[in-house]
Amino acid sequence: TKLYCRGVPCGAMGFNDKSLRKLVAVPYPKVLVCLIFCCLLLYLYSILHESTGTDGVRESTADRVNNAFEEEAYTRNGVADLKKNHLFSPSKEQYNLSNPLDTNPSKGQAQTIASLFHNKRNGFFIECGGLDGETRSNTLYMERQLGWTGIVIEGDPLNFKEMVSKRRKAWISDACLSVHPYPEEVLFKQQKNIGKILAKGEDPNGVSVARVKCFPLYAFTLALEVDVVDYFSLDVEGNEYEVLKTIPFEKLLIKTLSVEFAHDKVSKEEIASFMGTKGYYVHSMVTRSDFLANDFIFVKTGVDL
Repeated sequence: TKLYCRGVPCGAMGFNDKSLRKLVAVPYPKVLVCLIFCCLLLYLYSILHESTGTDGVRESTADRVNNAFEEEAYTRNGVADLKKNHLFSPSKEQYNLSNPLDTNPSKGQAQTIASLFHNKRNGFFIECGGLDGETRSNTLYMERQLGWTGIVIEGDPLNFKEMVSKRRKAWISDACLSVHPYPEEVLFKQQKNIGKILAKGEDPNGVSVARVKCFPLYAFTLALEVDVVDYFSLDVEGNEYEVLKTIPFEKLLIKTLSVEFAHDKVSKEEIASFMGTKGYYVHSMVTRSDFLANDFIFVKTGVDL
């Protein structure tokens, strides 16, 4: 029986029947078995090099999850995602605070800011990280006593659940602040008041982690249709400088900030220098011997408070 290649005898194309039959007589079952075996080995390798946290999230290196989405944060779809899935409106119910008699749980930051504004009423704030919305909050005093509103951002799902129960009269968000000018999904270490984004390649050392969506600060202000922020409290356990670099200060007026500097990857001098290039001066530093406050107070040059 002759073998044909595209309707033409293969011999006419330079192949003899004997050599061609050897060529096509490949042991396909053996090849298939080898491919399946290799795939199985790769799967087992990936399982062995990942561990599972207490919340069911795989705890391999963070760079497996910290991939930026291609979509810009400021596009219609990016802001729509934030508004639809990660912003929750102010509570209309009575506060449910653990210590309602403590009118100002801040460790000095809110006291300084309120003094700068001469106890101004009806301002707008942004606070991140918000912890449980009460403990050492830098914005609760303004909200309760001075009628301010704003948004409190907390990426740790466990902390956020507690925040919901406090019934804040501000917007709240279960996202985190991105260290890039676009949305991203990260692994977030769940460690109460020292929780943070898991750094690229960082080992969580058995600490529970959660996948959390992050957005840059400017996306939050676009979603809330705000272009003036009276006070921004930034305490994200080491990523403050990177967050500050994502802010388009030419589009967004932030009058005052408190910025923690104790855990950042860069020196506090570098943070102060960067803010100087954006038109801010260091009004003061709030520090405590128990390390519950290590913050710059920045003020925008030339603005009325």
